Amino acid sequence: MTNTSPESLPVILVVDDTPQHLSIASDVLEGSYTVKLANNGKRGLKIAATAKPDLILLDIMMPEMDGFEVCQQLKADPATRHIPIIFLTASEDAETEQRGLDIGAVDYITKPISPPVLLARVRNHLALRRHAEELEVWNRTLTQRVEEGIAERQQFALLRQELDVARQIQTGLLPLRRPLFPDRLDLEIAGIMEPASAVGGDLFDAFFVDERTLFFCIGDVSGHGIAAAMFMARAFSLMRLAAFETRLPEKVLGRINDQLVIGNDANMFVTLVCGFFEVGSGRLTYSNGGHLAPVLYRDGVAATLPLPRGTAIGILEGVAYRQHEIVLDPDDLVLCFTDGVTEASSSTHEEYSEPRLINLVEQHGRLPLEDLLDSIRTDVAAFTGSRELEDDCTMLALRLPSAR
Repeated sequence: MTNTSPESLPVILVVDDTPQHLSIASDVLEGSYTVKLANNGKRGLKIAATAKPDLILLDIMMPEMDGFEVCQQLKADPATRHIPIIFLTASEDAETEQRGLDIGAVDYITKPISPPVLLARVRNHLALRRHAEELEVWNRTLTQRVEEGIAERQQFALLRQELDVARQIQTGLLPLRRPLFPDRLDLEIAGIMEPASAVGGDLFDAFFVDERTLFFCIGDVSGHGIAAAMFMARAFSLMRLAAFETRLPEKVLGRINDQLVIGNDANMFVTLVCGFFEVGSGRLTYSNGGHLAPVLYRDGVAATLPLPRGTAIGILEGVAYRQHEIVLDPDDLVLCFTDGVTEASSSTHEEYSEPRLINLVEQHGRLPLEDLLDSIRTDVAAFTGSRELEDDCTMLALRLPSAR
């Protein structure tokens, strides 16, 4: 195992006038990040100007200069305006929270600080910033190449390289570890996303919003190419933020829908299924935005999960979504997928189909999740007669294991 040198670790600046809160944040973050501490706003601004942190945790209530004023000064300075700021506050007042978001903060963490929530928020916002920077660099590079008027053959070769980079960035957003959470014995979850030859817009995600509550989602952006990849990245980022703001999946879909409608001149959309799973109780609450119904495997029988109707995301502002709830028993399995699985075509133009998928899940539903997903992918390839994909092949499987 290689050790990461301190110089290469992301830098987190914590600004708080309470020594106890500085100590908690330092203890939680030290080792994974380089932590800088400031006990007042003026010192925080000075450190931010010299250390150029990757993220700032900023207390609101401080003497002399409160967090709002510090945030405004940081956003007014071109050297620091790009740094994501998460406010630390003991208040749950919606007006205060809205003020912070309006002046440039990306998130809130409520005191007393929960170490798992702190780590998750820091990790997520650093990942979002990193991928946004990669997409920005990639987009500038592509624009520059087009403006230079490269000859057709050279332009085609360069475009292929850019599409490869886009595909790498796209897949880099997704949690492709196998298994996703190897240290947890109370949950089994695994995902797979194999992109087609063209850049597409499939996405899936799964992360804990607290120690016992898992958020998960799967989606499919309309179309292919660079526009779909950019729309997918935007939807992915908004989804992660919304999941920490509410535990109601219908509200998650409503929020990202209204945000994606804004500026959507290309009339793109994304179909989504998302939900929250309480690991201890087995309670699964989920909502649907025009996506395919997941498969529920229970007691050796597979069938589609009852799914509330819902409009695809990004088409119409103000859409109200609904949610359903079920309780998973030990060994129950939920399989989410995109149409790249069920609509894969054979040489005779026959679709793989949902009934074929359900039948395969019934045959192999007790396999380890990684093996089940690989079995489905192998069967799709055998059905089509090729490993090449016409559309992204994306699946996410979740199982509540038997008590050990």
